[in-house]
Amino acid sequence: MVDLATTNRQYLRVDEVVEIFGVCRRTVYNWIEQKRIPAVAIGGGPWVIPVADLRKRADPGYAGAERRRSNSVQPTQSVHDSL
Repeated sequence: MVDLATTNRQYLRVDEVVEIFGVCRRTVYNWIEQKRIPAVAIGGGPWVIPVADLRKRADPGYAGAERRRSNSVQPTQSVHDSL
């Protein structure tokens, strides 16, 4: 499993975001469609999500955290403790 707090990668695949947040693939695609998380389609192919944006959204101090909590977009691991 990718550790969001320590990875040096710039982007994650949808399946890696699924694993980190403990949600189904459809949920991650819904977040992308709803612009709740930014994503880039590489060459018209698979979507990738910037790690920096995921870290920011996983931080409890993030301005959108209250809305995120109400919509269950929280990582399954404690990311903010090691940032």
